[in-house]
Formats: sequence, structure tokens, C-alpha cells
Amino acid sequence: ESFDSNGNNYIINSDSGTFSDNNKEEILMTNVTALIILKNGNKITLKSKNANYNTQNSNTRFFYDVELDYLNHRINSDNIDIFFTESKLEAYNNLVYRNSDINLIADKVQLDLLTKNTKIFMFDNSKVKIIKD
Repeated sequence: ESFDSNGNNYIINSDSGTFSDNNKEEILMTNVTALIILKNGNKITLKSKNANYNTQNSNTRFFYDVELDYLNHRINSDNIDIFFTESKLEAYNNLVYRNSDINLIADKVQLDLLTKNTKIFMFDNSKVKIIKD
């Protein structure tokens, strides 16, 4: 459990974790669940098969079967990175974004954890694909 400089609370759990041979500040985790409790009380939940957690700054890279739930937003992707040092979250690779109004496929979603501004885009500047139910 840790807190960032903005007062957001970050709790991460896993079935197992080992220190990286290459970087002593990094813990390699399996079967990961994380909860971010934002200063305003809103919660972000994350699940993944694996994650790399930096013990110095709490920056975490989730990968393999990643799911994120935030308010009425759901993201499934191969990768989600949380950068507490920059107060941002990035989801990318095989990304599907859903909310109560829309489903779409995009290359990347960026979320500013301070302003809550969200940017959804394709790497090649093509149009984001909307999925109709």
C-alpha cells in the first residue's frame, strides 16, 4: 500500500512476487489485483495475470489479460501502465473500451489521474472503431 503526492491511495496484491534480477527496485508479480482510491473517493480496480511493480515510485506495468473498471468505464487490454510520478494511466495493445453508451476498439487510452481527462486514439491517426451491439 502506498500514497502518491496528491493523496491517492494505491493497494496492490498478488499471489506471488519476486525481485527482478536486473532491477532490485522491481517486483515481478503474478495474479495481480490492484485498487486505486482517488482523493475524491472514486475507485479504480485492476486485474492482470502479471505486473512489474517499482518499489521506489509505485509505478506499475500490468500485462497479460488486463481488466480495468472505473466508474462506468471498463477497459480490457494486453497492457496497462500506471505512472504515479506523472499521475497518468495508459492502456494499450488489443484494447477494448466500454462504457454505458459505447464500445470501441482503439490502440491506446490515456487517463490523467488528476484532471480525469481521457484521450482515446489510434497510433496511425486512423479513426477509432466503434462496436455496435
